[in-house]
Amino acid sequence: MSRKLIVGLVGIALLLAILLRLRIPPRPENQMPGKFPEELVYVRSTDDVVNAGVMFTAPKSSLPRPIAIIWVHGWGANFYSPSYVGIGRALAGLGFTTISVNTRMHDVGNVEKYSFFGKRVRGGGYWGVTSQDALDIAAWIDFAEHVGFSNVVLVGHSAGWASVGRYQAKTGDRRVAGLVLASGMIGPAQGNDPELIRRSDAMYALDAKSAIFRRAWRLLPALAAILIPARVLSKKSAMLSTSAAERISLCFFAL
Repeated sequence: MSRKLIVGLVGIALLLAILLRLRIPPRPENQMPGKFPEELVYVRSTDDVVNAGVMFTAPKSSLPRPIAIIWVHGWGANFYSPSYVGIGRALAGLGFTTISVNTRMHDVGNVEKYSFFGKRVRGGGYWGVTSQDALDIAAWIDFAEHVGFSNVVLVGHSAGWASVGRYQAKTGDRRVAGLVLASGMIGPAQGNDPELIRRSDAMYALDAKSAIFRRAWRLLPALAAILIPARVLSKKSAMLSTSAAERISLCFFAL
């Protein structure tokens, strides 16, 4: 195929895409105003990085739960992404105070702080140091404890799953009652080790008897929300190794 023909086909494809985009108007954002208290909140990590978030407070009339949910964003996202706002409002309506938070990895790029000599320290998806966002997660858990929640559930969406998993594997924070890995990179352990499968099945059978498992199964049958033992995580993922995952003693959902 000649070079001119390839260039011509690419040009035609781009033209068709532009024409199609002009014919289809942008989909309007359909988030409605929240029904419950919403507050912008801030934390400062131990290495002096300030992050913002929003707290969706459950109404007293809904019998608020004694646990808070901390929602950690994915790559290139931030705490006020419309879908995160919608989820936070929905969880507040169910009685769960939810804090949608930024870490130093928010957006594609940001200035996370200034050094002692005034030099900009870049963060975000391109320039941030992923392993350092554990300091931000710790600050948010401290904040939740400060406002009255001694236990939290960490939810990591997309790339955020590795952040929450890595944090708990490293710290074993007793204030973390559970983890939720939402759209994360997980899969079966490589090699089909019979001993790992046996232990996984035993953990699954034990967890399946719990009330939280039964409730999740009723709420999310189409997604088949399964309580995943840590030992079935893929060894391929460099973001959270199997050895690190095995240090997580609590159970968690993988959706």
